[in-house]
Amino acid sequence: MTFNLENKFALITGAASGIGLASAQLFATHGADLVLVDISPKITEISNDLKAKHPKRNISSHFFDVSGFDILKIKMILMIFKKA
Repeated sequence: MTFNLENKFALITGAASGIGLASAQLFATHGADLVLVDISPKITEISNDLKAKHPKRNISSHFFDVSGFDILKIKMILMIFKKA
């Protein structure tokens, strides 16, 4: 399957493992910029690995628990990301 995610970005929660990690890898491979979020501090290492493999992608990582996270705070992160 081929698809183009250039000029798109994805907010991926649970990005340090499992489906979230697989999604981050796939989306970066197909050109998406990424906002990665996870409760595991491993998210920083994963973000750095993805940046090394996909240097043209804008990839940020955020270490926090999104369960009960205010949608306004998530929107603020996305606004900052779009300006980067």
